[in-house]
Formats: sequence, C-alpha cells, structure tokens
Amino acid sequence: MRLLTGADLTAFYNDTNADMLVLFLDKADEDASLEGTPFGLLDYNDIQTPTFTRPEDLNTEEPIATSDGVRAKILVERATIEDDTWWEDAIADDGTLAPDTARELADTLNHATGLDQIIAVHEARTAATEWEKARAKADQLALRRAQAVTEVARLQGQTMAGRTLGLDQSTVNKLVRKARAAEAASQ
Repeated sequence: MRLLTGADLTAFYNDTNADMLVLFLDKADEDASLEGTPFGLLDYNDIQTPTFTRPEDLNTEEPIATSDGVRAKILVERATIEDDTWWEDAIADDGTLAPDTARELADTLNHATGLDQIIAVHEARTAATEWEKARAKADQLALRRAQAVTEVARLQGQTMAGRTLGLDQSTVNKLVRKARAAEAASQ
C-alpha cells in the first residue's frame, strides 16, 4: 500500500475517461485497478450503493460499493478537478491536468482523505505480523538448536559436547535444560 501520487492523478485525468479515482478498501477490483496499486478507476454506473442515484447525491465521505461488491473510498472525481473553484488552474491550456497541480492535489488528498493514516496503520499491522512470524521462527530455531545440542550431550556427555561444538559449559547446560523443559511441557 502506498500514498497517492501526482502520477496517479495525471494517469487518471489525462489517460482515461473514468468518472472517479478510488481507493479499494477490501480486495482490488482487477478490472478497475491501476496496476500494482490499491487505487482504481470507476464510472458512476459502476456504483451499486443504495443511496446513489445521480452524481450530485454522492457522499464522498462514505465508502461506496461497486457492482462486484467491492468497497471503495472515492478519492477524487473528474468533475471536482474540472471545477476551477476548488483547485484553481488545475487544467493546463492543452486540457491536461498540470503535473505541479497533480502533485499538490495528491498531497492534499492523502491528508484530507486520511489515506496517510490508513497507510500508517496498515504498515504498523503488517510490521507486527511479520515480527510475530519472525519471532515464532526464531523460537523454533532456538528449540531445534537446543534439541540438537542435547542429543550431542546425550551421546558424548555434556563436557565433551561443549568442546565438540565450541560452546562453553554454561551454554550447553542452558540448552539442555531448555530442550528438556520443552519436552516436559509437550507431554
């Protein structure tokens, strides 16, 4: 997940005829997705939200539902960009969205829509999940090490196991205790 960029906005406005640029809240709609991003392009006729009957009735604060049942948050509508009262001089003389304006608009939308906060929360949750997986893997590897050292100690004796493995005696003793405790706990 990433923040909206000026390039996303210029691609939306200059390269398509879509009515709105959205952030998919659940899974991305593959047909409407901007490749490799959580953003997508929708037309008004793609909206299946019961309260929606015409563009003027659209509440951009509330998520909408697409015809595929995918929830999305509207980031910006084409008509909003074209309305000079909201973002003055957004459209260049050649009819395209000006790149400088697109960057400023992206920054504004990232903050105004809460996208910056959504991404920060997503990143924190992802990091926590990855940390939990790494911790569980490290715990498994530590137990495997303790069990392997215990097996060497059983076969050679703890003093000789330490010499063979290049470990001091206290480390061998701790690992043997750890392996035995884990074995006792599993029974």
